[in-house]
Amino acid sequence: MIHDERKLVEKLNFEIDKRKKLEEKLSYEANHDHLTKLGNRKSCFENFENITKTLPFLLYFDLDNFKIANDKFGHKTGDKVLVDIAQSMCDSFGQNNCFRLGGDEFIAFSKAYPQDIELLRRTLLEPILEFGVGISIGVAKAEDGLTPDEIMHLADENMYKDKAHKIIRHQSRT
Repeated sequence: MIHDERKLVEKLNFEIDKRKKLEEKLSYEANHDHLTKLGNRKSCFENFENITKTLPFLLYFDLDNFKIANDKFGHKTGDKVLVDIAQSMCDSFGQNNCFRLGGDEFIAFSKAYPQDIELLRRTLLEPILEFGVGISIGVAKAEDGLTPDEIMHLADENMYKDKAHKIIRHQSRT
């Protein structure tokens, strides 16, 4: 009888471990982008306030000409571009501080305002230069009284200003 009870306990422990692993897997999948392995939009907003306590600068990234590169080189290469950008961001900001919002938009949190945006841009783009993709960057500081949506909106607006300035700088003068 004791032998049978031990077997039952072993079986129950096995089932409990199996269930815990499944719960961990489902939680990971619910909070991470399957392609880049970065946290997703949901995870970003759930962790926003805790992250900004120590990393108050939000950097908003948007890939320029990604659709053109994706169409020209194919979706497999497009996926590689996204994975390579994600890795560059992790190298610069740390895995837990980077998120993919969707498509070709990313967020990273930083302790300080980047000293040299152009150097950051070149560093992030280094692995994907051959595909003609650029990156626009907007920065906002998490200030008291601002909601995560408001901070993200400010960074997004600054990113579009950066994108507009790059277009003006690269237009030929006649």
